[in-house]
Amino acid sequence: MPSKPVVGRSNRLGRAKITLNPINKAKQSIFHLNKFHWSLILINFSVSIIYIIVYFVVLTPEAGASEWKVFMFNITPVISIGATIANLFCTILLSNRRIQNFYFGIVAVILFAIIGVLTRNWLIVILNGGYYLVFNILGIFQWKKHMGRNAEVVEKSIKTKKTFFTIIFGAIILGVTLSFTFAIPAVKSFLGDTEKSGWAYWIKLVLNGTSLMLCVFAMQLALRAYKEQWNLWMIANFSVLLLWTINIVEFAESNDSLSLATSIFTLFTYTLSTANSIYGYINWKKK
Repeated sequence: MPSKPVVGRSNRLGRAKITLNPINKAKQSIFHLNKFHWSLILINFSVSIIYIIVYFVVLTPEAGASEWKVFMFNITPVISIGATIANLFCTILLSNRRIQNFYFGIVAVILFAIIGVLTRNWLIVILNGGYYLVFNILGIFQWKKHMGRNAEVVEKSIKTKKTFFTIIFGAIILGVTLSFTFAIPAVKSFLGDTEKSGWAYWIKLVLNGTSLMLCVFAMQLALRAYKEQWNLWMIANFSVLLLWTINIVEFAESNDSLSLATSIFTLFTYTLSTANSIYGYINWKKK
């Protein structure tokens, strides 16, 4: 008596129908990465190790710091590295049309929200613990409805250029408008912003608000698997790179070693995200 095929049931033509068990299927979906992505991951881990060494070996809490500040000093960089690693995997998987990007996104935004609580930056708490968390969860259910072959989502495209440019300019205009609300004394107090006004302050304010709204709009497009999301991610990332470059110059001039080290690490992580957003733009355009 012939044995039954172990790979699955035979179809009517007598050929074996190969099926993957859930573990192998998950591995294929998550680790379907190319050399470019592995290089980004390797660079991220290397920079994270250097940052940790510099942070804990070279830097020390300020003299007479309270127990809370010492606790923040010790725990914040560890959570930051976890958040940036999870966020990098999120963006890499998003560029590969993998639904698992939302799972890493959920981990990243929760960690960023915790950082916001520790540093009392309530804008980060609201944005990550509210908006981004909700839409990462919704993204899982939304993408499950539009999965194609090879565990990849079937992307869409905005039909007219007019609609596309309206979205971009709308995000920028709303971002600039939002920037000026950050300068309102009551809002500044709520956000814990103690920086004095000046040309650098206003430039950073506009970059901050603009990149924020571009990310909000890009998240909406990502939720619906529109390929034009990558245009917004790229513009937002370039804005953030300029923002942190200004921060590095300011902290270098003020000899704030702690903030300088953190800013340099943040700039590196956003550089990797920018490189991946360019890859995502090219990859989603190919199909």
